[in-house]
This record gives sequence, C-alpha cells and structure tokens, in this order.
Amino acid sequence: MTELTSTVHDGLPPRLRHCVAGEAVKALRNRSTALILLVALGISIIVSVLVSAFNSGHPNPVSVSLIGPFLGVWPLVVLASTLVTMEYSTGMIQHSLAITPSRLRFLTAKLLLVVAVSVVAGTVVAFASFGVSQLVLGAADMPTADLTDPETFRAVTVTGLFAVVYPLISACLAFMTRHAAAAMLLTLVVAFFPLVMGELGSSWWAEVAVRFAPGGPMESLTGQAIPGTVGYLSPALAVLVTVVWLGLFVAAAIISDSRRDA
Repeated sequence: MTELTSTVHDGLPPRLRHCVAGEAVKALRNRSTALILLVALGISIIVSVLVSAFNSGHPNPVSVSLIGPFLGVWPLVVLASTLVTMEYSTGMIQHSLAITPSRLRFLTAKLLLVVAVSVVAGTVVAFASFGVSQLVLGAADMPTADLTDPETFRAVTVTGLFAVVYPLISACLAFMTRHAAAAMLLTLVVAFFPLVMGELGSSWWAEVAVRFAPGGPMESLTGQAIPGTVGYLSPALAVLVTVVWLGLFVAAAIISDSRRDA
C-alpha cells in the first residue's frame, strides 16, 4: 500500500499489481470476508460428514467427498458479488475511480482478486472436505479413496480450481447489475436453469445443452463423467467450454461497465 500511495502522490496512475493489492486490502478490511470464507469451509465439511456418514453403499468414495465442495462454493459466490457491489453501496466507487481512473484496470483488479480468493478457498475446501469424508467413510468400514491415486488427486484438485467459475460469473454480473442480490440470483439461474430444463425438456437439451452449460465441464474434468455418458466432454473441449463461458461474462462486464456512470 505504501508503494500505491507513493504512486498516487506522484500523479501517476497505479499499476495493475497496485490495484490488486489495494482491492485485497479492501477485502481484508471487510468484516464479512473472513466470515463468508469460514461459512464456505463449514458448509463443505458438514455436508461431507453427513453425506459420508449416511452413505448407503455409494460405489465411488471420491464422488461422495465432492458433494460438500459443490455446495461450499455458493458462499464464495456471495463473497464475489459483495466485493464488487460494496463499492457502489457505500459510495466508495467515486474514491476508487479517482485513484484508478481506468475502469478496465479497476474491473480487472477486482476480477483477479475474486479469481485468487476463489481458487485458494476452493482448493482448501476441496481437500479438507475430501480428507474429512474419507475419515468418516473409513470409520464406517466403507470403501475409501487415497490422494496418492492420480485420478483421485486430479478429481479433488480440479474441484478446487473449478470453484472459480461461479464466483467469477457472479462478480461479472455484479458489475453489470451493481446489486449483490441480483448478481447472486442470476448466478443461480445460470447454474441451475440448464439442469432443470434438462429434467423437464427434450432429450436433445439434456444430452447437448446441459453438458455445455457453465458448470457442465466439471464432471468431465474431474473424471466423474466417463466417455459415452450424457455429460461427458473430452478434457480439451471441457476446458474450451469453460474458458468461452468465462470469457463471455468478462467481456459483458467490461462492455457494461464502460458504458455506465460510476
């Protein structure tokens, strides 16, 4: 922050790394940040314990352990939208844009912070949930999985990394709506509308559209979807689908933010 302050006093616009550092300080000073991260971890572990304890012979202990992290990502969605919209709700946006006149740099710094927090928190949540789940399964004399197995390690790691998807979408929607509740609601629609329509709609929608939804590639990348099943995508295509979706939301956020007043 000292370097950032010096840069501002010198009349020079802050660099991107200074902007990210400044956004990190704002996030740390926000009282809800630590609480939301703890809630994400708590939800994941509690769900993992319950699912594992009441597991009625599920054949895949890895799949059982990944249910908790999927639910634990939603507090991160709340955090992402909050980190963006708190600028507008408190009026701090005027001060932030005075320090960082470049809207693109300001938006990029926010999104990079969301990515960093989501990846770190998601990874911690995924590995913690996996460990707790395997302890519960082992105590109940049920099959367990081991992180020394490459496929298991891949599944848990990808689950942690994939935690960035919905928080980043939520942050982009927050820039577009400038309302945390609206951004969170729209993120829920983006996540679950394809799944609901897949259950109610045609077989074409279920077999094609669902797998190409923003969350669709996760099962393929974790190895939980196998070739020949409805949700399967090749790893390369799964990565491409994820990147394209995130790119579209980021582009929409940039365009929307550039055309609006502070």
